[in-house]
Amino acid sequence: MIVVGHAGHIFGLEAGTGRACWSIDLASLDHCSDCAGEPVEIQPMNDATAYAACAGHVFRISLKDGSIRWHSNLRQRGSSETSMAVIKK
Repeated sequence: MIVVGHAGHIFGLEAGTGRACWSIDLASLDHCSDCAGEPVEIQPMNDATAYAACAGHVFRISLKDGSIRWHSNLRQRGSSETSMAVIKK
């Protein structure tokens, strides 16, 4: 699985073929309209989970089906680019 963030969207692509398995339009989610067209940073956690950050929002994503496991809205701290580091223990 290759996970790509682009212009407010997250795509899960089959590694061998590049075929899209699932996609998420972040701006279509509740309270996430400010993600429309914005850069999306992706960080893998393990074979089942990745994290994404966009415009003050952070998401945990299931790699199996692209479902959002949780969403944290940090916009109240500002509206510029959101960076992220995932620390594995």
